[in-house]
Amino acid sequence: IGTYCGVGTFSSGESFPWSKQRRFIDQCDELSCNATWWGILSQYGVGFDPSAFSKSWDSKSSVEQTMRSYCEKMVWNATKKIGPHSTLMLARRFMKEYGLNKHFPQSSLIEFLLSAPIDDAANGEFSECYSEDSHTTNQVDIRHDLIQTEATVRECLALLPTLNRCMVLRKCVMNLEKDQRCAKDYDRHAMILQLYRECLNKLSGVMKKNGARAKAHEEETERIERRLQSIV
Repeated sequence: IGTYCGVGTFSSGESFPWSKQRRFIDQCDELSCNATWWGILSQYGVGFDPSAFSKSWDSKSSVEQTMRSYCEKMVWNATKKIGPHSTLMLARRFMKEYGLNKHFPQSSLIEFLLSAPIDDAANGEFSECYSEDSHTTNQVDIRHDLIQTEATVRECLALLPTLNRCMVLRKCVMNLEKDQRCAKDYDRHAMILQLYRECLNKLSGVMKKNGARAKAHEEETERIERRLQSIV
């Protein structure tokens, strides 16, 4: 209503009296946008503080950190319901609207896909995952299908620069090593280590041959090679 009062006109063609209230119109647009995302976040079970969406906050870094946490939770929850591709599109919209790093949605989705699936059936619950091809809802978490998971992860990795790929994959390797639920999930470990090794090999082609970074990269590659060999 506020936006309409600012940009609308009478039947005579004369603008409404509020047409010059630019600040008021902007506030109405901002509130409308925020309300849309509040509804989406609520739909996917993401708790949020409405005041965090105020662009008048002084601490930009604090606001960005909060928005990143909302986006990440939305990715993790939405992927189980509408699938990874639709979730990525949704997260990208959120990223653009609130000025997040353009690589964050892809990285968050990769972290979810390469995490250990929760056995909801054991808890008497079901983890629903939307099938984007058949437009049906299956009671299966995509992470249980390693072939589909790897294919989707590779699609996401292709959207990231090489360095960002290595960073997110290294984080996934470390997270999986800490997760006791998949201590014996050797196939999942092998898949992630293989993806990381491929990324490290690509990174070596653009790195300088000498220096501390090159040595650290070589040591990391050797460590991953040993881990992979011990599994396969």
